[in-house]
Amino acid sequence: MPSVTFEENEAIIDEKNCMVLKTKLESSQQTEKPEKRGLDVELKGSGPSPNIPLSTTTEIPEIQINIDVPRGQVSQIMGLMNFLQQKYQTLNLQIRATDGTMSDGELADHVKETLKQLGINPEKAVTMRK
Repeated sequence: MPSVTFEENEAIIDEKNCMVLKTKLESSQQTEKPEKRGLDVELKGSGPSPNIPLSTTTEIPEIQINIDVPRGQVSQIMGLMNFLQQKYQTLNLQIRATDGTMSDGELADHVKETLKQLGINPEKAVTMRK
């Protein structure tokens, strides 16, 4: 019986869903200005001042990105995270989810269980507001 395995950054996505996401992404990129996307990037390095465009040879030892992830665009963020993980030894992720709810069961079954499987202590990693 054949088996399928994946790397950490690989997943199967239905072609129809992929095309819908691609269309939405392309249309939102054409209609939105970058300053409306909730993007806040801080670069720390030995390059020129932030007002001067960075050259391709500037070394940037640290980058911080704060964004509001557009609904349906998590896979794009995962691609960015994979790229950053190739460039930097440590990648710290903070997730703040608002404007919705989940049950205690969903928190335990989905969030905490996933963290456990990754070797992360969910009791230290998860902070809730009720």
